[in-house]
Amino acid sequence: MVARSLRRHCGWASLTGRYAWSSGDYVAYCDLLAGWSAQLSDSTAGELVTPDRIEYAFFRRGRAA
Repeated sequence: MVARSLRRHCGWASLTGRYAWSSGDYVAYCDLLAGWSAQLSDSTAGELVTPDRIEYAFFRRGRAA
């Protein structure tokens, strides 16, 4: 679901499989989530936004699509 959401909503075309991400894609994904987490945590008045929360949002969005 996460890969589907990233393909459809973010244009990440190399995420073709549901379970088999390349190691490079997975590292890039983890780095992206870490960066977004840091940015969101800084901008949400002290609330910690973990990478898991962002991933769950992608999961829910992919499921709804």
